[in-house]
Amino acid sequence: MGDDTLLCVPGEPNSIDAVREEEDENPSELPSEQNSVNNRQMGGRKPRNIARDLKDKMRFLRRRHTDSSLRDTADKLDCDKSSLVQESGESDVRKWSDCFENLLHDKTGLEAFRKFLQTEFSDENIEFWLACEEYKTLDTSVLERRAQQIFEDYVTIQAPREVNLDSRTRLETTANVNHPDENTFDHAQKRIEALMEKDSYPRFLRSDIYQKLLKEFIKKSK
Repeated sequence: MGDDTLLCVPGEPNSIDAVREEEDENPSELPSEQNSVNNRQMGGRKPRNIARDLKDKMRFLRRRHTDSSLRDTADKLDCDKSSLVQESGESDVRKWSDCFENLLHDKTGLEAFRKFLQTEFSDENIEFWLACEEYKTLDTSVLERRAQQIFEDYVTIQAPREVNLDSRTRLETTANVNHPDENTFDHAQKRIEALMEKDSYPRFLRSDIYQKLLKEFIKKSK
């Protein structure tokens, strides 16, 4: 029998089991020391707690930014409404609800509608419509340059202020820009006007902007 053989003595615990029990009672201190170092580096917090804290902080920052943006928009809107009330003296605000065309061809009504679309983050539609109106009045010598600019700003895919056009209208307008004339954007403009009339115009008539202007107009008319 070799010298390394462990003997089992009657009445005594098995030597191998005794060694294992001793190891269980006195685990290696290296992991514990490493955990202590990690805990000191993380301020005594577990990685999961740190991740949760970071997530909560990012959520708070996003909410604060959103709230700040909404407050700025609300403050600007209140200022705009006060200005519009002063300017609406010469406009018959009641006629704006008769038809969309009355609204678009009234200077104060157009500006009020424009401010409303800004609150909905869809003012690119009215800006495109106005650009098309202005385009029709230009001298033929500048049509090509201006047509390209409007196309790149509003019509082409992923334009900075891309408007919502169906593929057929977009392709037709793209072809028109290659040979521009005063009617280059007519079809696209009509599509966007129809979209605003169907979607944004009814909401505008129910908005605080219009209702306040209407009440002020009726009050002055009495």
